[in-house]
Amino acid sequence: MNLVVDTNIILLDHNNLFTLAKNYPGYQICIPETVVEELDSKKTVQGELGYQARSFGRLISRATRPPKPVDVDAFGFVYSYYVVDELTLVIVTAPSYPSANRTSSSLTNDDRITYIAESLDALLVTNDIMCRIRAEVGGVNSTDFKHVEDIKLEFTKYLTVPSSDFANLHNSSVVTIDENYSTENFSYMFTCADSGATKIATISNDLIKVIGKESERELRAQAVNPSNKEQLIFAALVQDPSVNITISEALAGSGKTLTAVSNAMKLMDSSNKYESIIYIRNTVDDIANSDEAIGFLGGNEEKVAVYLEPFYDTLATIVRMTNKLSTKGKHLEEEVQSLSESLIETYNMSAIIALGLRGRTLDNAIVILDEAQNVSKATTQKILSRIGKNSKVIVIGSLRQIDSRFITKYTSGLSVLLDATKRTDLPININAVTLHKVVRGPVTEFAEMIFTNK
Repeated sequence: MNLVVDTNIILLDHNNLFTLAKNYPGYQICIPETVVEELDSKKTVQGELGYQARSFGRLISRATRPPKPVDVDAFGFVYSYYVVDELTLVIVTAPSYPSANRTSSSLTNDDRITYIAESLDALLVTNDIMCRIRAEVGGVNSTDFKHVEDIKLEFTKYLTVPSSDFANLHNSSVVTIDENYSTENFSYMFTCADSGATKIATISNDLIKVIGKESERELRAQAVNPSNKEQLIFAALVQDPSVNITISEALAGSGKTLTAVSNAMKLMDSSNKYESIIYIRNTVDDIANSDEAIGFLGGNEEKVAVYLEPFYDTLATIVRMTNKLSTKGKHLEEEVQSLSESLIETYNMSAIIALGLRGRTLDNAIVILDEAQNVSKATTQKILSRIGKNSKVIVIGSLRQIDSRFITKYTSGLSVLLDATKRTDLPININAVTLHKVVRGPVTEFAEMIFTNK
């Protein structure tokens, strides 16, 4: 049995080849020559795609060759064998390819890869939905690749409880109140069955922590006052000193970046543990319009600024919300910029892209990973492996806004982190919240409603 692997699976993470071998025991992992050519064309690209393309090359370079490294079948197909650890890769070259079909003017790389899969009677693995459709129309079996099967998790649970339980929620064991408690239930909206009264609570070390008047007042004492219950829960989860990573999967315009930065500042104010705030965003490698690609912008600072501008916009918003500004027009913007620079200096803030993180160690820092839906599993691992002592991580993103065709909501680093919240064997403490309420404005709420089938 043969498994033909498309280019996008390797560019997502070259280690996926090992995962496929494990998930499909007994299958021969085949890589069409066209895939090798596509990987070769990507190896000089900056960022994630170039790194994965080069990593594939390094994988092949350390492979050993069997006694008969090349084979040719009766139809002229050439098979080159490479063995890496317990993984055997077969690079397949066709003697020729059929002419273009009636619906296309020329033979595409997808056509060549599909032809190899058809000729080998193989299962084609690709995350390109159009390639899968074309393959299956031609009678080729295909499947996609997922790191995560189920992304529907209930981080905030709504539960109605008897009045006797409602009165004694604080510091109660969550399993005594909710017999169906699940590991990913990090917060609750409790309703009293008799009075209809409500309480918001978070879960810390399996204990219910009700957000009472005093604790709510303390949580609201920050640069940006939480504007709804979800943001209040986000603040409580971030402020929990026992938690290493807090994740927020949220709608566009729900205030996730603003809330994350404000809470990071609050942590800096309330603890001597942290020395800096580091904002990280990944560059999106695959952009439909090449004029928008990072390589087409002038200068290194200009290239990076495209990705980091949201951070500076967030600081400007905080400045406007926390200061009585006395100027207008151009002078107002100068005043906002000056006050933003003061925030950066006071809280030792820096904004960087994920590229170039290797070799760094981020100690005593609050690290905010923004737009995490556009970060692959491999890059997410790279970022988190940089986190040193006395650091906290805030991960934010929206699986409805994936911008790279190499990443899906089942392969994103954000999805992998969200899925990890179900586990009970983790060496760290992790929690999460979903922000459903749009606070940016009615147009944003309208866009989310009609374009995401909300």
